[in-house]
Amino acid sequence: MDWKLGTWNCRSLNFQGSTRVLSDLLKSRKFDVVALQEVCWKVSTVRMFRDGHTIYQSCGNTHELGTAFIVMGEMRKRVIGWWPISPRMWRLRIKGRFFNISIINVHSPHLGSTDDDKEEFYAQLEREYDHCPKHDIRIVIGNFNAQVGQEEYKPVIGGFSAHQLTNEMGLRLIGFAASKDMVIRSTFFQHKLLHKYTWRSPKRQKHESTTF
Repeated sequence: MDWKLGTWNCRSLNFQGSTRVLSDLLKSRKFDVVALQEVCWKVSTVRMFRDGHTIYQSCGNTHELGTAFIVMGEMRKRVIGWWPISPRMWRLRIKGRFFNISIINVHSPHLGSTDDDKEEFYAQLEREYDHCPKHDIRIVIGNFNAQVGQEEYKPVIGGFSAHQLTNEMGLRLIGFAASKDMVIRSTFFQHKLLHKYTWRSPKRQKHESTTF
């Protein structure tokens, strides 16, 4: 791709001035599109701002959960479709140079959620994935609340996961990826262990990699 895509679980953007702080931060890192989880805003809408960025958000009626995309500057002209699905899922379509790109932004239920919630989430994800035009490049990105280990699940995962063992949510993610002939790309890049972690406990006693 000729543009930069990222993902970020924000742990709430429900405060005054949050969009300006977010925009300034992403500009300095030269991102074009970023998938956001747990924004904690209300309602599903599209918001355009004077400094050039646009926010596409899929949220409920309370300040809980909520997924969104922030699209920076001229990149907005390449957005050719958007579909708010639920506070845990949102789909965006970008015009590409050779192929269009469908991006599904997700925030999975956590390990302690009910089996019904987990199964409903992955059933919805499969439906949305299958709704994407078949000639599009399809990307699923976000917080899967999953730990993917270093067991032999090739070619779905690579050799550079932050964890040794795969948990239940990781197995669900691997199963979905395998069923769609996808790979979990974050496990294919060799980084220092510290740079692989995407979550830490409030007291910084525990680190995990849950975003892919």
